[in-house]
Amino acid sequence: MKIEPMGKNIIVLPISEDNYQTESGLEIVQGDLVKGKVVEFSSDFEGVYKKDDIVVFPKNAGTSQLYNGELHKFLNGKGCPEGDVWAIVTE
Repeated sequence: MKIEPMGKNIIVLPISEDNYQTESGLEIVQGDLVKGKVVEFSSDFEGVYKKDDIVVFPKNAGTSQLYNGELHKFLNGKGCPEGDVWAIVTE
């Protein structure tokens, strides 16, 4: 099944990340921001997002919903503070 989000919505697949341990043994615990891979987005975001972009958003943002057998987040794709997305990750 394929869904095209309406309005200002995007669908992301959260990326689980392990805590990071430094060489000296300190463990850095993942905070309130999480990463997700963009799966679908509304036509309002053509030119802003592309599939497989990695975005950063608060872990409690949006609505969690099963989509194609996996738990996805449905987010307001506008940038912070109006929306849920804080950043697009580029390497």
